Amino acid sequence: MYDSISSSEFSIQPFFTAHFIGYVSVGILIAFIGAVTYHYIKDMYALERHEKDIEEQTAKLLESAE
Repeated sequence: MYDSISSSEFSIQPFFTAHFIGYVSVGILIAFIGAVTYHYIKDMYALERHEKDIEEQTAKLLESAE
């Protein structure tokens, strides 16, 4: 099955196994989920920061109006 290990020529055959394809698929899925999670958390932080800035500006306006 893995005769390419003993020979000096490269063979693609060992990379067409179900395990290899499964590992690559799972790796891509994990990377995709990580990227989506990262951007979701980044957007949530930006939104919370924006809301906090608005609350601070509103508080300053209310203080100056009094």
